[in-house]
Amino acid sequence: MASPSTALGTGPGVFRSARPAFQPHPAACCAAALLVSIVPAAGRAECLAGGISGGVAARVDASVLPVLAPVLRKAIPTRFDVPDTPYTVYECSGFFDDTVVTPHGMVAQVEVRSLELRFETGAVVLDAVADVQVGGVVDLQLCAMPDESGCQLRFSATGVRMHAKLEPSVASCRARMPVTDFAVVPDPAGTVIALDSCGLYDSVWDTVYEWFQDYILQKIATVLGDTVKEKLPPLLEEFTTGLLAEGGDFGKLHVAAMPESIEIAAERAVIVFAGDLRPLAASPCVPTGAALPTEKGGTAPVPSSTAMVSLSVSQSLVQRAVRASWLAGLLCYDSSEFGLDLSTPLDFLAPGVQVDGRIAVVATPSVSLGSGAGGRGVIVRSDSLRADVDLRVPGYETSTLSATLGATLSGTVAIDPALQSLVLDLDDARSEGAVLTAPGTSLAFSAATLDGVVRGSLLPALARYRGRMALLGNLFVTAPVAVRVAGVDVHSASVQADLELFPKDSSDRVPPVAALAARPRSPSQPRFAVELASTDDRTPARFLRHRVRVDRTTDPEIRSGTRVVVSGLADGPHRVELPAMDVDGNESARPATFDVIVDSVEPVVALSGTPQGVLRGNSARIGVSASDDTSPSETLKLSWTLGIAVGGNLPDEPLSSGTLLPGDDLALGMLPEGRRLRVTVTATDEAGNEGSAEAVFFCNPNPTLGCSAAGEPGAAVVPALAALAFRRRRGKAA
Repeated sequence: MASPSTALGTGPGVFRSARPAFQPHPAACCAAALLVSIVPAAGRAECLAGGISGGVAARVDASVLPVLAPVLRKAIPTRFDVPDTPYTVYECSGFFDDTVVTPHGMVAQVEVRSLELRFETGAVVLDAVADVQVGGVVDLQLCAMPDESGCQLRFSATGVRMHAKLEPSVASCRARMPVTDFAVVPDPAGTVIALDSCGLYDSVWDTVYEWFQDYILQKIATVLGDTVKEKLPPLLEEFTTGLLAEGGDFGKLHVAAMPESIEIAAERAVIVFAGDLRPLAASPCVPTGAALPTEKGGTAPVPSSTAMVSLSVSQSLVQRAVRASWLAGLLCYDSSEFGLDLSTPLDFLAPGVQVDGRIAVVATPSVSLGSGAGGRGVIVRSDSLRADVDLRVPGYETSTLSATLGATLSGTVAIDPALQSLVLDLDDARSEGAVLTAPGTSLAFSAATLDGVVRGSLLPALARYRGRMALLGNLFVTAPVAVRVAGVDVHSASVQADLELFPKDSSDRVPPVAALAARPRSPSQPRFAVELASTDDRTPARFLRHRVRVDRTTDPEIRSGTRVVVSGLADGPHRVELPAMDVDGNESARPATFDVIVDSVEPVVALSGTPQGVLRGNSARIGVSASDDTSPSETLKLSWTLGIAVGGNLPDEPLSSGTLLPGDDLALGMLPEGRRLRVTVTATDEAGNEGSAEAVFFCNPNPTLGCSAAGEPGAAVVPALAALAFRRRRGKAA
């Protein structure tokens, strides 16, 4: 028998890859890709020209690795066929044939017993333990020995250790994940080989073991490498927010982010990104030539949270998002576009009047963070807004009043439940005083008139109907792990969002059970919240999602979490169905169902016996009546306020307030002398709509003082009506 040649391997029972074809190891590659891709964007394109360097920072905590491990474990193949290819174990010298093992119909099965991911300085490390079972028929050809065919081989190796080390980096805005170390180490003590029906060769297990070490382990590495190329990239693309990496459109904005650096320590990985937002097209409501200015400011700080994944967005990038939204027309509003009737509050005093309004931010807006809303506030300011109000009264020519004014809009940072994108929700808007630039010609207007319309109708409508702006987007909803936003905090220099992960399971076929925690009130406003108590066998309730179906029409947007907001319902009765979905896409057979009556009309309040101009005394009794088209009168909640009317667009100085029972009169006593007073009575119906009426009078118990009735001499009826329009308001929606 000739001496064998040098076998593959670096030591007894060790297989260490030295060939590029075996890199990357699939599970290890998956780990690095997940870690780099878990935040918005994976660097696969050129750096962002004009973007904001360091605009996004992400902290991936080590606690996320046990969540990702099951995803990687499922990606490793559990079975593959061994090719029927002769394999030369030893080369024999002289005239003897080489020692060759030829398998026939053999199958290798791999069971991953454990898989662990961990961080270490500068690297991601994977350690796994697997059991390998091989069975089938082999033909043996040995040096200087007769050949033997049809040998039954059963081979098992328990405790085969797999080790991989990856050292991620970023070069030219591309994330790179090279495998710098990869080894498969079998345990000799856990190896069992049995040859049957092999005649003289039933005991030549050492030759078969050499074949296993040199060929089967090599084949395992090759199969895993092929898996990376053929199966894992699509899986990783679903997880990776590739839409952002290549540039994605969210509403009227183009959003993008690219990685700039990766730093890994034992307890976390930190990835820093450049970010940018651009309008898809300039809006005609924005001044010609307006453009995005260069943003100044620091980079996003590394999140301080120890959540699984935390994102930090710099103030500069938030401001860029708001300014891009402005250029895209999201800070403009036209009442006719949304069908809002501004003339309704004036109908009873000026029948047939028609009022339309337009408002647009003219000067570049600025953003400050951390103000109000429990630490989740964002303030948007602009020194110049343009407001135009068209007033058409029968018998008069159409009059248009134009003015410029400063304004402050405020809102909170939230997560869009359908797109899992970070958004700014505007919920309030206030003016800072109007300056007339084009007064009307056929009716008497004043700055107070315009300010009443702007403050009472246009600015609230701008916040209500134009209120959602993208700050950063991602596609976590398509990932192999489900992602939930655990919290959002706004600091002076950045916005931080904490994320929680939960692995998906493609083998899960059990649907959730949809249930209501409580029935929403009925009647309700067109927008209301529903608290749910749906359950699933493996998906936590906070990760469950729900579809919204109203009167058999399904909204394409899927809501996340235990609180679902239903909006856009017309007045009248509706049936709402909410099927539940788990993270694996299973949908409940029976939805949570309830009936609701929608009421968007505010109650009507009427006052009688109010003082006319001047009150000759220091007490008054005012009759109050209230009615509603949906809620019975006895269910209306009545409240009142009394204050000193300061004027000049300033709020009243409060004196007293209280509540009334339906049918009660409002008795006022000990009124201050010589002051202009305003009393307001508000009725709230069962849906939460509010309607108000007010009376303004001058208190003068001593008529010899010669005080005159309150009001501006010669003032037109329109300013007073505009003030009344401002006072009639709806209650806050869910």
